[in-house]
Order: sequence, then structure tokens, then C-alpha cells
Amino acid sequence: MNTPILFEERLDFFPYGTQYHRAPTPLPDEWKADLREIARAGYTHVQLRPQWRWHERRCGQCAWDDLDRLFDLAQSNKLRVVLKPMLETAPDWFFDELGGTRIGFNGVPIGPFAYGAYYVGGWWPCFDHPQVVATASTFVRALVTLTIVIPHSGFTTPGTSR
Repeated sequence: MNTPILFEERLDFFPYGTQYHRAPTPLPDEWKADLREIARAGYTHVQLRPQWRWHERRCGQCAWDDLDRLFDLAQSNKLRVVLKPMLETAPDWFFDELGGTRIGFNGVPIGPFAYGAYYVGGWWPCFDHPQVVATASTFVRALVTLTIVIPHSGFTTPGTSR
């Protein structure tokens, strides 16, 4: 009789994490102490939520300074990183140049706006539009290329020794 192997038995630890960063909070001068305390409390992972609107303010020009620093701080505290890109926060250029506005049930366009957890704005691009999907996919590819997480061996960025 085969005995099932529990998920945590396949790992040398039990993954335990918390959502930490969704720009603009927490503030950069809080990161070092926060991540040190998260690790001290026994967490093994932190979740970062890169927002499309925050990181690609100009088409094709992504700024990753905050993620670079957060990955460095996570590594120095032996924390693994889970990325959850927030594509619901599309940049202004996306709506202006690509016409990615969602259309409501009554046929009226729903322009981008800030909403609850999406307070940087850009809420609700139309993911039924093929160019929306293609452009969002380009952002995700840039994000994945930025940093590759390799379990049990730290972090590496293509083209660097980190």
C-alpha cells in the first residue's frame, strides 16, 4: 500500500510567509528592520506585489529599484520571495495609447481609477482586449527576467553574480 507523502515532508522546512510590499507601502526606511523582524519571527517567505502602474510608468521602461533592494534585504535575512504581479493596476500610457479601457454592461467605458487595495490607480484594464493581454505579458516577462528565485540557493539575477 502506498502511503502519501505530505507536502511538508518533501521540503526541508515548512513554508511560512506573509504579504509584505505593495508600493508605496511600507516605506523604504522601514524595510530593513521589518524584514529582519519577519525572519526573526520564523517566517520563511515574503510576498511582494509588483504593480504594473508603479513599475512601468513609461511604455517599455520598467523601474525595479524597490524590488532590487527588497530582494537584497530578503536574501540577507534568508527569506525567500514570492512575487504576485498586480496587472489590475495598468499604467496611464496603457489606456491612452492602447485603448485598454474596460466597457461596462451598458456599453459605457469604465475609465481607470483608484480603488481600495489598488490605490496607485489604473484599476480595471480590459483583459478581453488582445493587446492588453500581450502588453501585460511583456511586463510579466520583464519581471521574471529581472529576478529568478532558485530554492535553497539564494537569489540570482541574470547576468550578475548575485
